[in-house]
Amino acid sequence: MNTLLRFAFLTLALGLSPIAQAADCYRDVCVGDRAINISRDNREVTVLGIDNVGKFVLRFEDNGGVGGNWDREDLALMRGCAGDVCVGYPAINVSRNYRTVKIHAIQWNGKFVLRFDDNGGVGGNWDRSDLAVAWGCVANLCVNDTVYNKSNSRQAKVVAIQTNANGTQTKMVLQFIDNGGVGGGWELNDLVLLQRGPTAYPPSPPIPACPPGTHWDPRANACVNNPLPPPPPPPSCPPGTHYDPRTGRCIANPPPPPPAREWQCQITRPGKVFTGHGPTRAAATNAVLQACARGSSGGTCSANEAVCRQ
Repeated sequence: MNTLLRFAFLTLALGLSPIAQAADCYRDVCVGDRAINISRDNREVTVLGIDNVGKFVLRFEDNGGVGGNWDREDLALMRGCAGDVCVGYPAINVSRNYRTVKIHAIQWNGKFVLRFDDNGGVGGNWDRSDLAVAWGCVANLCVNDTVYNKSNSRQAKVVAIQTNANGTQTKMVLQFIDNGGVGGGWELNDLVLLQRGPTAYPPSPPIPACPPGTHWDPRANACVNNPLPPPPPPPSCPPGTHYDPRTGRCIANPPPPPPAREWQCQITRPGKVFTGHGPTRAAATNAVLQACARGSSGGTCSANEAVCRQ
């Protein structure tokens, strides 16, 4: 019986599900993740373990208590994104008096847990349509633009863009210049552009945590292995030796190559001997021809006359 069949029979015999075979993660939750328990007063927890039926063991961070049998639906993860909004992003809650909030966690069903900036309170089950974000545009009107509100004859600044239940963005949140008040639900037909403001950009998405030995690669949109460290420098060796990686020790340097032997060519004429030197036969021949031409009173000097040796 092969190993795979023996493992399958053992799994069935022990009553284990595939969850128990990969107990570090279940669905999108892994051991070590921080989350909000939306079924227990939005308390912050850490996932300590996952049982063989996919229930979670949690540690409650406020008192250190540990409890099990929690479902995925009880947890809102304190990482990741839902659509265009990520954990840690600022927003305005248009359904709760335009209070500023931070995205604190994301529930399994895509709803949001928010932390309110004014009092630190935490609440969940908020929809994307409850939130306005401080970037983006509606047609030609964008966040940071100064506008004239035709409906109440007041000047205002566009501070956020709302998202409707169907996902469209047609409404804006304004901050009125005369008293600083904030209100939303304003549409394009209510407003006239007075002055264009600086472009507002969304925050950079949070970088996911990666396992040891890996790092986040934005090009691959995944955790990838860290590059291998550079090899250590070779040890220093005494003068006249060098490090040999094959033997792992210092060995004697090879002797220097013998000096190159120079070529010498001669042309003999009555009463005269012309000599030329060079590193090659051709160079020595050329040198002797030049010497012959300078020292001869007449006639020509030919390479055929040259007698060369090294």
